[in-house]
Amino acid sequence: MLNHKLLYNKLLYNKLLHSALLLGTFTLVCIGFVATVHQITQPLINKNSYNYLLKRLEELVPADLVDNDIVNDILDSIAIDSNAKKWLGKSSNRIYRGRKQGKPVAAIINTFIPHGYGGPIQLLVAVQHDGILRGVRVLSHKETPGLGDRIEETKSPWILSFTGKSLQNPPRQSWQVQKDGGEFDQLTGATITSRVMIRAIRDTLIFAEHYKSDIYR
Repeated sequence: MLNHKLLYNKLLYNKLLHSALLLGTFTLVCIGFVATVHQITQPLINKNSYNYLLKRLEELVPADLVDNDIVNDILDSIAIDSNAKKWLGKSSNRIYRGRKQGKPVAAIINTFIPHGYGGPIQLLVAVQHDGILRGVRVLSHKETPGLGDRIEETKSPWILSFTGKSLQNPPRQSWQVQKDGGEFDQLTGATITSRVMIRAIRDTLIFAEHYKSDIYR
C-alpha cells in the first residue's frame, strides 16, 4: 500500500515537474519572441515618433529657417528655473531650439495647462528670438467637441490669430478675451477654454522674455 502511494506521488511529482518545465520553456520562448519583435520594431517606432514631432515643429518653424536638428536641440525648463511651473504649467517642459549658422532663430516651448475646461491642455508655443510669436499649436486636450476643441487649427482658425503677436502687441495687460476687457476674441461657447489658452500663451512669452539669455544661447 505504501509502495503504491510512493509510486503515485513520484508519478505526480514527475508530471508536475514536466508541466513546470514546459511552462518555463514556453515563457522563455515568449520572452525571446517579444524581445526580438521589440528590437526589430523599436527603430521604426523611434523614427516615426521623430518624424511626427519634426512635422509639428516645422509647422511653426519651417525647415528653411534653421539648419540644426531642432528635435534634438533640447533644453529643459527646469534647468533654467526650478519654478518654471509658474509660467509653463509644470516645472519640466521641453524647449526645442532652432538655429541658423549657429545663431538662434526661435524656441518652441512645450507649455502645459493643468486646468482646461475638460482637463489638461498641452501646447507648442514658438517664440522668435525677438519675442514675436511664430505660432501656437495644440498637442493634446480634452475640450468639448464642437466647442472647446476649436482650439485645434484643423477645426477653427482661432489659434492662428496669435501669430505675430508679442508682449508689446498687444500690451500684456490686454492679453485677455474681449469679454474681460482684452483684445482677443473668445471661442463662442468656450470662454473658459479661451481664457486659459490666452493666459498660457502670454505667460510663455513672459518666460521666454525673462530667460532670453538662457533659451537663445
